[in-house]
Amino acid sequence: LRRADQERLNDDLKAKFQEGKTVDVIVKEANKGGLLIDIGDYQGFLPVSQLASRHYPKVDGGDPDKIFSRLKDLMGETLEVKIINFDSNAKKLIFSEKAAGDREQEEKLSQIKEGETVEGTVTGIVDFGIFVKIGEGKSEIEGLVHISEIAWGRVTNLTELYKVGDKIKVLIVSTDENRVSLSVKRLQNDPWRTAAKKYKISDTMNGEVTKITDYGLFVRIDNEIDGLVHLSEMMAEKAEKIEDISEKFEIGKKYNFRIISFDPDAHRLGLSLKSEDDDSKDKKKIAITEDKKEKKVSKTVAKTKTTVKKKEVSTEKTKPKTEEVL
Repeated sequence: LRRADQERLNDDLKAKFQEGKTVDVIVKEANKGGLLIDIGDYQGFLPVSQLASRHYPKVDGGDPDKIFSRLKDLMGETLEVKIINFDSNAKKLIFSEKAAGDREQEEKLSQIKEGETVEGTVTGIVDFGIFVKIGEGKSEIEGLVHISEIAWGRVTNLTELYKVGDKIKVLIVSTDENRVSLSVKRLQNDPWRTAAKKYKISDTMNGEVTKITDYGLFVRIDNEIDGLVHLSEMMAEKAEKIEDISEKFEIGKKYNFRIISFDPDAHRLGLSLKSEDDDSKDKKKIAITEDKKEKKVSKTVAKTKTTVKKKEVSTEKTKPKTEEVL
């Protein structure tokens, strides 16, 4: 570009940045982090995180190669974006397609209500949740069901539960910051509330081991509630090593467990393989150990006091007598 044209472009880009106006750009290249866009002698970049939901690469497992492939599909496309960072000295621009759609997004958001149950279509599955399209035509908008909002129990593999194109019912949880948060689990009764009426501390029940970790076992109760058997609750004498746990327990098998803590509000369930007798023995051993420690400390303190007293007496005896001056 000629100098005059470049100055005109510079002023135009600066004005659009300051006024928050949109600009149409053509995607030149893609890398694993986003899209590369040139305007005149300015180098622009559109990060993946700033893409509109319709262009965001919803890839199973977050595979970087698959994400890169989806981004390359956008090369040559014209996108409406906003400049969110303008550096005239370095000739660098950062764009956001998401920000450019704020007004349109706000209009769509105004047409939906929090707490409303709607039917949607699964449009993408990622490690952290599923994307669901709700509404029709110009009112169509996409939301996210976070993995923590899929079910009341632990979910490890979303692709086993859903596939793109599935029709599902969701609850609109919130529309904060131009984002739609959805939930599937809140359309069902909270099983923790039901369990709170059914179980109490010290109850024994049958549960299925769903995961073995280096700190214990995850156990599913009533096919909906997940509890933890900590390593220290494996046996009476001392906790077993992870190698022994893997040999003794199998994922998918059921065993009897005892409830030692239960907080339905926090959705926490503590389980034990120990019997109540084992627990009592452990507590007794701890009490005896603590008592021994206290006695040992008391003896040490008493011995120290006696030693100090003897030294004081010895010092008094060896002190020279001061003669009176007449």
